[in-house]
Amino acid sequence: MLPALAAGSMMRHPGARWSPPHFIASLGNSSSDSQHLAAIPPYCPGNEDHFPCSKDFRDPNEAWTMGQKWLFVLIYGSFWALICFAVHYSSVLSASIARLRRPGNPAGPASAAAGATPLLPQESRETPEGPTPPYPAAQRVVELFAEQAKQAPDAVALAVPEAQDEAAREMTYGSLMLSVQEVVAHLLSAGVSVGSVGALVLDRSVAQVVAVYGVLEAGAAFLPIDADAPPSRKQFLVDESEAGVVIGLLGDEGVYELARTGSRCPWHLALPADGGLGRGRLTRPRSVSGGCVSRSRSGTLVAGGPCEKGRPEASDMALLIYTSGTTGAPKGIVYDHTHLMHGVHWFGWQCGMSSASVGLLKSPYFWAIFEWEMFPALTLGGKLVVASAAGHKSPEYLANTINAQQVSALMITPQVLDLVLDIHETQRAARPLRSVSHIVTVGEPLTCALANRAVKLLPQTRVHNFYGASESSCTVYTVPQEGIDLSIFPSKAPAGTPQPHVKVYIMQCQQEGDGAAVLTRVPAGESGEICFGGVLAACYWKHEELTQQKWVEAAEHGVLYRTGDLGRWRAGQLEVVGRVDRQV
Repeated sequence: MLPALAAGSMMRHPGARWSPPHFIASLGNSSSDSQHLAAIPPYCPGNEDHFPCSKDFRDPNEAWTMGQKWLFVLIYGSFWALICFAVHYSSVLSASIARLRRPGNPAGPASAAAGATPLLPQESRETPEGPTPPYPAAQRVVELFAEQAKQAPDAVALAVPEAQDEAAREMTYGSLMLSVQEVVAHLLSAGVSVGSVGALVLDRSVAQVVAVYGVLEAGAAFLPIDADAPPSRKQFLVDESEAGVVIGLLGDEGVYELARTGSRCPWHLALPADGGLGRGRLTRPRSVSGGCVSRSRSGTLVAGGPCEKGRPEASDMALLIYTSGTTGAPKGIVYDHTHLMHGVHWFGWQCGMSSASVGLLKSPYFWAIFEWEMFPALTLGGKLVVASAAGHKSPEYLANTINAQQVSALMITPQVLDLVLDIHETQRAARPLRSVSHIVTVGEPLTCALANRAVKLLPQTRVHNFYGASESSCTVYTVPQEGIDLSIFPSKAPAGTPQPHVKVYIMQCQQEGDGAAVLTRVPAGESGEICFGGVLAACYWKHEELTQQKWVEAAEHGVLYRTGDLGRWRAGQLEVVGRVDRQV
């Protein structure tokens, strides 16, 4: 220990001249420690310049010049500066990657550069416009179905598990197309073609599928009416829509009476429940003079010509669907063929559907989301399973049907999903949802707890949360496989980002002196009314004033539909936070 202490004391001495290389070497030379100690005389204050340690501890040939000392300091300092910089840069890079991979951010590394441009807080970044890839906007969904029937007529189009006759439990594309064409022939003879409305009063059945495709193939628009609705509502819908035909099941006298008392003297077409050929019956309960009945989009009667099959324009009406009327009189929403095609195509794309896919028709057809079950599978060559008329009311029935038919794409409300997951979790051996590759939740908010439960129980399944109004297209949020980050969205799953060809803006609405609405965008991160642009429903049927109030021309953004929902952008996702009319 003595050599070290001696050297240390000399280092602290104000007169010591330090030579780092020789100092370190000397401390390591233990064999000459006693000789060094003996050679060091006592320290004499005032004679520091001649302190003998410089002679004993440093070889004059090894002494550093001033330039060498500065070079050593420069190299030594630069080395540690580089180390500090590398550590700092590594931590920054790791944090950036972690933010990109954070649950709830579907952008991923590919969009990192784009996401970094606005320099906005994570909570307020906006993604208001969806991409614009091509899709068959000029075609009609019924034309895509016809193409599939032509290419693979022997492929199974419909599966009907509840059919009493075993032979009727499956229907090929070719057979389905023949039944559709028979309905078309009836409709054309009744004067129903482009611009007309065909009212359907049918429970879920093969006949319902045949009627929907038949009306569209004839060039008309279909109006779905709840078969269990009060007679007064049915009559109101038939009369206000000015339907040219009312379609029901054989033996349903109530539908015949509905046609007989209709203000526009519609025809009555009765179909067999199994959609079989040669048994449909077309009658005219009340005769009226005139030719082909056709109407404009606004509902005004226009002159008709020969009742021949025509091809509608993309802007012509394809679907007339009414709201429930719980907050006022029912309103008819007009879907043109572009809007219908957009929803069907991008639903199928989101769910990765193909000719190998199996869909499940189980939702009431008077819901605005019904088209996502009715059309995607049959326009892509897949199979559509027709559930029983009351099947949607039983979670056990749904779970068993999904399992037996190997359904791959499922649209469902969160409440029913929760119940079906209970069954899946209970039946560990059967695992009835094992075939489902995509689940789309609709109709009500999806809680984060349910979303995270679903992806945990179904690791093979992608869960998509769809949000939108009946009058608009949608936003989509795909739940990350690791679950939603509860530090960002602690309660409800976000509404996501716009579908392709869809725009979503958070707006503030102000009324001008003439009552016209003026929409302006709110600052990033703030709440406002959710407004949809891009592909929208056309209008309200026969409600021009209400149409003008809800479909508003906005500067720089085109026509926007006002949802009345309150929302904001958070972490790049649309978040619905309430209703505008409930703000305090």
